[in-house]
Amino acid sequence: MTLREAYYYRWSHSRHHTHTVLVGRDPELIPRTAPIFAFLLELPFIRSLLMVTWRMAMASIGRIDSDGLQFIPANQRRKVIWVSRVYILIMLGMLAACLAAKSILPAMYIVLPRTFGGILAQIFNITQHAGLAEDVYDHRLNTRTIVMNPVFTFLYGNMNYHLEHHMFPMVPFYNLPKLHDLIKDQCPPPYSTWSAIKEVAYAVWRQQKDPSYFVRRELPHQS
Repeated sequence: MTLREAYYYRWSHSRHHTHTVLVGRDPELIPRTAPIFAFLLELPFIRSLLMVTWRMAMASIGRIDSDGLQFIPANQRRKVIWVSRVYILIMLGMLAACLAAKSILPAMYIVLPRTFGGILAQIFNITQHAGLAEDVYDHRLNTRTIVMNPVFTFLYGNMNYHLEHHMFPMVPFYNLPKLHDLIKDQCPPPYSTWSAIKEVAYAVWRQQKDPSYFVRRELPHQS
């Protein structure tokens, strides 16, 4: 339902954690130089949907993209190819069902839920790193933690504690609030949901004219 082929994404996300917001190394980084419409198309998942579908279509005929060849182990590539074929067959079946029924109803169960149902998650995802420092190894400078209301926190699976998640990725999601309390005095102050959204929106707008701009986070002084 997330429209992410699991084997490719497993290794892509591992690289994202290993090289977080390192230009040319983080495959999940949206470049600062990306036009504003790229960010807007990301909210309803349209940009990523097109990219993921094309990547799976190429993988289904045995062509893994250059990024994938860097981080997917050779003994895992056949899995990416075969599962991509399954995904593409499902999507083609959905398209055939839509044409046969002369209705978009089949697509309302497959593919479209990720676009119309995932906007909130996409807003949260963009606030994780956008507008912060690139090419630094200190996650406190390139990742945000956001204190959300209980409903958003539940829906987001505690991923709003994203700084903690990147610093200690093996900590289970349900323990991230406890981890936050343990290390918060060593980290920049967390955001509110609205303050994070405003900061990202301003940073993305500013970077359209000045790609060198980024939000500088102040680290607490340790005695």
